[in-house]
Amino acid sequence: MSAIGKALCHSRLWGADGPKRKHYADFISTLIKAAEAHEILRKIPIGGGDAWRLSPAALRLHVAMPSSEDAKANAFFRDLYTSVATSLGEPGALTFSFEAREHTAQVENDVRQWREDRFRFEEADRQRILSNKELMKDKEEPDSFLPMMFCSPTMELGVDISALSTVYLRNAPPTPANYAQRAGRAGRSGQAALVVTYCAAQSPHDQYYFNDRKQLVAGQVKPPALDLANRDLLASHIHAEWLATARVPLAASIPQNLDMDNTDGFPVAEEHLRAFERAKQNTQLPLDLKAIIDTVTPYVELEAFPDLADPETLIESVIAAASGDFDTTFERWRDLYRGALREQGDADQVRNKTNVAPGERKAAANRYKLAADELEMLVHGRATNGSDFYTYRYLATEGFLPGYNFPRLPLYAFIPAMRGTAVLQRPRFLAISEFGPNSLVYHEGRAFRITKAKLPAGRRSDDGNLATETLLLCGQCGAAETSAVAERCQACGSSLGEAERLDSVFRIENVETYPTARITANDEDRQRRGFEIQTVFAWTGDPGDVQTIRLKHGGASLAALSFGRRAKITRLNKGLKRRAEKAICGFVIDPLTGRWLADKNNDDGTGAEPGKSRQQRIVPVVEDHKNSLLLIPDPSFGFNLPEMATLQHALVRAIEISESLEEGEMLGEPMPNRDDRRALLLYEATEGGAGVLSRLMNTPGRWQSLARSALELMHYTFDDKGEFVDGNNPCVEACYRCLMSYYNQPDHENLDRTNRKVIDFLLAMAASDTVKANRASPPRDGGSGPWISRINDWELPAPSATTVDGHKHDLYWPGQLLLAVPGGASENLIASCTARGIDVLDLPADPPATIPANLAQYFGK
Repeated sequence: MSAIGKALCHSRLWGADGPKRKHYADFISTLIKAAEAHEILRKIPIGGGDAWRLSPAALRLHVAMPSSEDAKANAFFRDLYTSVATSLGEPGALTFSFEAREHTAQVENDVRQWREDRFRFEEADRQRILSNKELMKDKEEPDSFLPMMFCSPTMELGVDISALSTVYLRNAPPTPANYAQRAGRAGRSGQAALVVTYCAAQSPHDQYYFNDRKQLVAGQVKPPALDLANRDLLASHIHAEWLATARVPLAASIPQNLDMDNTDGFPVAEEHLRAFERAKQNTQLPLDLKAIIDTVTPYVELEAFPDLADPETLIESVIAAASGDFDTTFERWRDLYRGALREQGDADQVRNKTNVAPGERKAAANRYKLAADELEMLVHGRATNGSDFYTYRYLATEGFLPGYNFPRLPLYAFIPAMRGTAVLQRPRFLAISEFGPNSLVYHEGRAFRITKAKLPAGRRSDDGNLATETLLLCGQCGAAETSAVAERCQACGSSLGEAERLDSVFRIENVETYPTARITANDEDRQRRGFEIQTVFAWTGDPGDVQTIRLKHGGASLAALSFGRRAKITRLNKGLKRRAEKAICGFVIDPLTGRWLADKNNDDGTGAEPGKSRQQRIVPVVEDHKNSLLLIPDPSFGFNLPEMATLQHALVRAIEISESLEEGEMLGEPMPNRDDRRALLLYEATEGGAGVLSRLMNTPGRWQSLARSALELMHYTFDDKGEFVDGNNPCVEACYRCLMSYYNQPDHENLDRTNRKVIDFLLAMAASDTVKANRASPPRDGGSGPWISRINDWELPAPSATTVDGHKHDLYWPGQLLLAVPGGASENLIASCTARGIDVLDLPADPPATIPANLAQYFGK
């Protein structure tokens, strides 16, 4: 029954003798006929039936009278809304307004100094504000008192803090050294100081130090750890000494160090090249550098860094290549400069056309202005150490000179600011998601959308498309093979026959943004769900870069661990997590302009409409080199996904605590991916590394101690009798005092500290033996990869490779004239080997836990 029907049948209208529901249809029909007779309703035909419409003449309009319902209104909220509406309509600041500004490296140097003046707001500060009032107005910076300023925890950017008497730390610092540094900011003028540290309930790091406050406040300050076995580190310092010897007065602005008249390549200025040649002939420089390197040599394992065994050759090679490396370092700047010139030229052509739509002309004018602002920043940028393109800072971020306070080789995002162009930079591994296609970034209180990737001209193929690469991703350990025809994984030796193949991989270096006026529900959903980011790795293959050990307990293998210096870590953005077809990876881009286009597979309402644009699907990637360790548990444990997740976070958290690392300095990734976890990749996220993984590999007893730390972290302990028991006040499965962390929230549902298989693994590791193993060459036949690993475990002689009837086999022992074939040998192979006097041994396709008897008899086992 309709609302009008319910009203007409209500007892309030008729009393107890009103119409019954069964008479409702007749009653309505009679009522309509009466209204039609009095011309209140008019009958109209609709869709083969009749309908009635209210006659306009039957309407009477009058001023609404105050309703008695007003008495039910909440007087407090009515007065509040009325007063707010009144204050919004009046000039001046709001009664409850509050201003806070950021004070970081992303803010222009002048603006940072103005904010320091506004923050202190003493007499001298107010005078400087008054003298800079017009400049501040141009930058839209207010001249009033600034009550709150956000800066880095160490306030290293120059804020005058001598008057501070109170420091509030929003979380527990990573180490006692950090606590002493930050707490010491208060009371520097001799006044009493108060330091308040907030420990978050859901931060395991904070809770760890909350329960052991003395260790943080009065704990031992450990010297900072730095991995000296790092060629890039030494090379950057050699470059610094070489540059000082050349006595080249580098200009603060990059273009002044290049020959800008030579538009073919913008090479290094001729006077600089002559100075570099003189430095190369300087006979004293190698001696000075040798003395510097000699101070490093006692702290480095020569086996891990063989270059130091012959420092003269190392110095000679770095100096010989220094001039060329200096020139190459500016290649990214050249690409940005050429791209801005090309964008400006293309926009100018559109502006000067006569037959162009008004909207297109306006868009071209806007592109022209943005390109001009970018050129202004690149060419005539402020020559200060606060500028991203200050020469020495640029050389440090590109890795040519030492620069520990800048991210090395960051990704740039160009932001169209109110006056000119600003640049945001992020470490590459963070930028692959934060600067992902059509993502939102925030700067100075405004939102900007990543709309475009800056594409170097030299990375296009002859057909105009981007020159992409192919990666084969090992399904066992997650290693990436760049050869499209590779048959074996270079890390674990597994077959790549069923490896995941990505044919459209493209490295992203810089992006552009555009201001966005509104944030949609799709944007919020994108931010919540995020991108599917996958991490892969590849050993560099340099001598001494990869070393392997095995952990054994009672003769049984626990795990194989491989450590590589400067392993290449690649992070791939395969698309939105909620994309339509998971098998389709990447995003659609215009290979000519770099614009991210609308994509049905990643349909979230963002991206430019393709129109007539050329389209190409690519998988954006970033690369870096990190000290990395691959841990492969023995297959006999048969860990499932939750067990691997528990083991991963137990080991990572134990490393962070035992090595006094902040969360995020040591990262762990499940391999080959989050849904299929067979191995763990650990890598040092800090620039250059802290040498933690190297010490784990080379210090006796380190893994055993780490396993005990992991068990203690999981609320277990050993009693006076050496029995393994639950500690005091343990949690049920996981908590923020043990395995949970803000950074591993996606794995929270998988964590279980009580899992018996994980506990047994860690107990065995705590009592294990460490056996060094040589890294075997990748096998070449169909199934010998896992067998080579087992053969090392059984301490058999290393097999060789041999060719029979044109087919290569890896499990051949010439001393025993024995060829072992996983999965069984064919009759033709047996006949060929018998004719040559070689015994053929059939082995199972997968190696068992113990050595097969038929194989053991050949080696007296």
